[in-house]
Amino acid sequence: MCPICLRLDSTWFFAGSIPACTPVPWGITLPAPATVSGHQLLSPFEERELLDLGLGITNIVARATASADVLSGEELMAGARRLKRKIRRYQPAAVAFLGLGAYRLAFGQRLATLGKQPERLAGSEIWILPNPSGLNAHYQLVDLARLFRELRLAVQRKP
Repeated sequence: MCPICLRLDSTWFFAGSIPACTPVPWGITLPAPATVSGHQLLSPFEERELLDLGLGITNIVARATASADVLSGEELMAGARRLKRKIRRYQPAAVAFLGLGAYRLAFGQRLATLGKQPERLAGSEIWILPNPSGLNAHYQLVDLARLFRELRLAVQRKP
């Protein structure tokens, strides 16, 4: 994922913990595997196509790491403050955070659970979804699909 792939008419954002890239020893980063949007499979090089669908992509922390586990609480909280400013600027209807643990640390919401949250962030609905990374073995594809579908249906119902 690019650090920022947003525009003012984005209806909703996906906010990952870190850029989705795989570091390699010689300092080059390679994009993560393809992203699914509706029925179309997009390569990571086509992520800007999501903008035409009203979707934005950003991250809590811009620094690429092999895993979000190496991020400090301070780094996540600083990223959360930056992301809140982005949300104020772009005003999406909803923000879907990919990764429960990183969300809890970044926003100080240690009791947050998956799904729609009761609070809002800079006026936007908050959703928390499992991180679809291959490193996250807690959720099977059927569970991921169900949660992402719930978000899609909720956003589609919005006027």
